[in-house]
Amino acid sequence: MNYYLRFKHIPRSKMSNIYRSGIIIGKELGISVFELQKINNVLRVVFPVYIENGIIKNVDPTPEGYSNDFSMFWSDFVDRKIPAYLVTGTEICKGSNGEPVLKDVKIIKKLSPFDIDLRIKKHKKNYKKKIKINKNKLKNKHQ
Repeated sequence: MNYYLRFKHIPRSKMSNIYRSGIIIGKELGISVFELQKINNVLRVVFPVYIENGIIKNVDPTPEGYSNDFSMFWSDFVDRKIPAYLVTGTEICKGSNGEPVLKDVKIIKKLSPFDIDLRIKKHKKNYKKKIKINKNKLKNKHQ
């Protein structure tokens, strides 16, 4: 089962609005959501990124894109201005900002900010890696 995060209530029309500069310019084909993964029973948000020349980049780099929307919604959610829900549904396409768009959305539960972990999973091997330092070079740099 795929899990998704939905900020705000589900519209009666079953279609999310598309905004640009705070103005509604259209409708999605369904409900816009953010993808979640359950890792060790912890919900984590999946951001659509890719790596180019060793640099992590957003799929949608526009100022009003996926990451910006998430940041804005997350802030309002933490401030208790809007609700958030754990939902499931059938993904039918990607929305105007690259987000999953669902039909047949079912609310599993209302969420609190403590239900979602925003940290990036870190691998233990990164912490155990030993770094060799030439002490003579360090002394010369600081003199």
